[in-house]
Amino acid sequence: MGDCLHFSAPQIRRWQAGMRVKGTLVQWHGEKGFGFAAPVSGSDKIFVHVTDFENRSRRQPHKGMSISYVAGRDKHGRPCATAVQINGDRSPARPSRRPASLALPAAAMWAIVVAGAWLEGKLPLIIPLFYLAASVVTFCVYAWDKRAARRDAWRIQENTLHILALIGGWPGAALAHQLLRHKSSKRAFRNVFWLTVIVNCAGLIWLLLPDGAAWMNLVIAKAHLDFDLPVILFRLQELWSQLMGLLAGVVR
Repeated sequence: MGDCLHFSAPQIRRWQAGMRVKGTLVQWHGEKGFGFAAPVSGSDKIFVHVTDFENRSRRQPHKGMSISYVAGRDKHGRPCATAVQINGDRSPARPSRRPASLALPAAAMWAIVVAGAWLEGKLPLIIPLFYLAASVVTFCVYAWDKRAARRDAWRIQENTLHILALIGGWPGAALAHQLLRHKSSKRAFRNVFWLTVIVNCAGLIWLLLPDGAAWMNLVIAKAHLDFDLPVILFRLQELWSQLMGLLAGVVR
């Protein structure tokens, strides 16, 4: 709680009509939960603590916000604001349904399609394993960027995130959007994300066609990528252990 002296609700209601002051938050330290407001009358700034907001559950205080308050004094006799209200506050708008709600089901359905194509012999094992590895890497990169955003540290470029999604990591990106709530509200970013999903899916569909399948088999043969299943699973286990160690360091 702030140090400002608190009055009873009946006292505040009796005084609000004649004593409520309108002002603006000219300073606000969100991480510390306090700031200063300047009355519209032009008098001295007054201390404001987050616990003195009556409706802070609706909107978070920020610099430039218009408020009204009842002037009081703290235990040291310094002026402070109490019974603070946000001017023009309305009921919180219902969050719009974002495409993020469709990304995770789309990723699950795509995983079923890829696995089914492999089981039917239309795709080599390297393709679903590549999707899995790319998705794990992409999710870890999103987690790293989320951590960096919270610490105001060096960030991953958005183009890098889009490239990871484009080459097959978009299911991991979809999972990060849902679980980490990272990059899930930026409309421009999400538009590009869905474009990478469409391009990637179109590319895999082409690989299932005769021309695409012939090209894929040629590339795999030249690159010697048709490994035995035990070898692939062993390598994948090593990669998974390394990525889990990286993710554990990011979450800390």
